[in-house]
Amino acid sequence: MILSGTSPAAVCIAAHVAAVVLLLGRILVLPHHTHHLHILEHLHTLHVLKCLKHLSAGVDAAIGAAGGLRRILGCVQQFKFQLVAATCQKHAVAVHFDQLVAVAEGFAETDVLFIRHLITGCRGQLGTELQHQLSAEGCAIGPLPERLRKATVIPVDVDELDITDREATINYIRRHQPDTVINCAAFTNVDGCETARDAAFRVNALGPRNLALACEKIGARLIHVSTDYVFPGTANGGVALDECAVPAPISAYGQTKLLGEQYVERFCRRHFIVRTAWLYSSFGHNFVKTMIKLGRERDKLGVVFDQIGTPTYARDLARAIMQILAKGVVPGVYHFTDEGVASWYDFTKMIHKYAGIDSCKVSPLHTSDYPTPATRPHYSVLDKTKIKKTFDIEIPYWADSVKECVDILLKQENNQ
Repeated sequence: MILSGTSPAAVCIAAHVAAVVLLLGRILVLPHHTHHLHILEHLHTLHVLKCLKHLSAGVDAAIGAAGGLRRILGCVQQFKFQLVAATCQKHAVAVHFDQLVAVAEGFAETDVLFIRHLITGCRGQLGTELQHQLSAEGCAIGPLPERLRKATVIPVDVDELDITDREATINYIRRHQPDTVINCAAFTNVDGCETARDAAFRVNALGPRNLALACEKIGARLIHVSTDYVFPGTANGGVALDECAVPAPISAYGQTKLLGEQYVERFCRRHFIVRTAWLYSSFGHNFVKTMIKLGRERDKLGVVFDQIGTPTYARDLARAIMQILAKGVVPGVYHFTDEGVASWYDFTKMIHKYAGIDSCKVSPLHTSDYPTPATRPHYSVLDKTKIKKTFDIEIPYWADSVKECVDILLKQENNQ
């Protein structure tokens, strides 16, 4: 914590107002002339409370007629942020609340303030995997930090929160006060987006915009899941696409997802955009389940071989997001898929291998042999260097993850 260019009294008052905000697990920026006080977020509440108990007499004396720490804390708990700012101004503290994002989230009996994560699209592949990872039993990255282990998870889907409704979204986020919103909601029917462009725009573009506006109002982080379809899919000389590659979507799905990214970047400063590709899971409807079903029903199957990317197990992406939450979110745009390169033909062959399907002959097709309403990228291999180096993440090879997923599906079948 660094304070400069201000009087001792102002320092004392500003520092303790900041301490109150720290209780609420947020970042507060307090400019004084050209200097800024940046408060690191997520100090454990119990530790802060202990410190404040020891400092209470000094705080009360410093704030004086402002009513002391208890009065300021009461204002925050009642969401009356303007009173806090007014109190500081009244007592000649040069503090301007550029973004007063502190919100009282309630104290447990032990005086520990729980972190809240809100997951939109909670019944989809990634949303379900995230809930599983956030459970004590399901986490695959090892023991969770206490602030994640004791986090309150708020899973929502369209029946509870329609993210295309701006006012409803802002009110919902304000009411539940999450620390982090993980947006897994999307219109992912790529061909359907071509014929339902308005619906795709509302869900993939306006929905993220509304979440970004809502998160900005309370200072929450927004982790937004995007797609490789924001790129045109040209060969790129066989070089994987990094975050500096220029987006140029060639489908309605890609266009609406890119707009969603742009809205998130524009309206929420604490944004984290993760682009992924070829997502599948043991949950929901996906390519892996479809290929197992078709492989058992048919004696031959044609699958395109000239669309190149990387299959990504939703559980691997969920694990990565957990590691990011545990280590601290660094805003920006990132790429995440499993390691390696494959075609849809390769993907299918591997699925059948691990599912024990040998009675169905899988043949390679050109994209032109299998026309679809939406144009698919021919090459969308994503470079993961940035996310691996920033968060020290190890990513599994795509075929190993396919085996893990298929094994789970087979086990589920045997238990039925």
